[in-house]
Amino acid sequence: MAAAMNWRSARMISRIGLFSWSIVQIAGCDSAAPAPVDDPARRMLVAGLAERVMLPNYREFAARAAALEAASAQWAGSGSEAERAAAQAAWRAANEVWQRAELHSLGPAGMNLSVAGGLDLRDEIYAWPLVNRCRVDQETVARVWETPGALAAEAVNARGLGALEYLLFRADAGNACAPLSTLNTDGSWAALGDAEVASRRAAYAREAARLVREAADALVAAWEPSQGGFVTQLSSAGTTSALFSSSQAGLNAVSDAMLYLEEAVKDMKLAAPGGLSTDCVAMTCPELLEAPVAHASKESVRANLRGFEALFLGAPAGTEAYGFDDLLVEVGAGALAATMRAALAAALAAVDAVPGTFDEALAPGNAAGQAAFVAAYDAVKALTDAQKTQFLTVLDLELPNRLDADND
Repeated sequence: MAAAMNWRSARMISRIGLFSWSIVQIAGCDSAAPAPVDDPARRMLVAGLAERVMLPNYREFAARAAALEAASAQWAGSGSEAERAAAQAAWRAANEVWQRAELHSLGPAGMNLSVAGGLDLRDEIYAWPLVNRCRVDQETVARVWETPGALAAEAVNARGLGALEYLLFRADAGNACAPLSTLNTDGSWAALGDAEVASRRAAYAREAARLVREAADALVAAWEPSQGGFVTQLSSAGTTSALFSSSQAGLNAVSDAMLYLEEAVKDMKLAAPGGLSTDCVAMTCPELLEAPVAHASKESVRANLRGFEALFLGAPAGTEAYGFDDLLVEVGAGALAATMRAALAAALAAVDAVPGTFDEALAPGNAAGQAAFVAAYDAVKALTDAQKTQFLTVLDLELPNRLDADND
């Protein structure tokens, strides 16, 4: 519970400073890092992860965000179910890449003034768990997208990939607000009718997708060596970098981002809906799943694990590269590297073994599904337990203050 709440509160700051991050302003952000450690292996690892994993992921996401924008515009223009299905497929494709990128939300994707080079761009793209479906319905009534700049000025819980999931996948013309909410008591929602609700959701989705694409482009620009240059800042940690005074500081920034697996995946995406934390007071709480409207929660967790895998191995699976596992071997912790590789494989297998969607697995009376879901949680926990203890200790990486009190 503590870790989940800390991670949730850490995402409350969500204003954007697109292209103007100041090195002078945030150069002290790594001051709490361990004493500088500069060796060729750590520098090679950080540079490789930046150039082979992180920037390529962001480039791929920008391409998929552009495809999502185009598909959403097609749906808004035609209103056909075929175009809506195409937009849904584009959302799934974009979401899969973004979920991998969630494991490296450092630099421009991170929070301004909290991480080195932070620009708040993560929340502009995907602010989960800050998703307010009722607010999306309220803005649907108000036609907020029709006023230039109005949707961009809205809180992040009413836009981004989270709002798009709801707009694209909600099958009926109902709303997510309480019966006593104004749009229900004053009749403004009922007055729309089914066809108008569908039309407005499509128009809303078109504008929301455009904003996601713009944020994705800004994120890539902030990383590109020829533009914002964050990839160079990270790759040159300990040499010419103005943001990271040592290769160890750069490595710690990557490690902090990888703890998303502990804070968000284990605690929030699995423990909470599975009835394994105090966030859920029932046997299970499928309403707490990450993407319940698209029923994409299982796919998102799998992609999160793949994102962790790429960072741990140094490149996507199947590609030989220098990764954290190789660094562990070089410092005499080959057994830990093998343990974590095995735990990662077991976690992926356990998630895949959950029958059907996570929603179906957690449904009342589905004992087999619930048991498989718990097994997936246990498998992910085995990996994160090694990550936040032996892994950090062996590599002299610091556990962030937000996790100091987390003992589970």
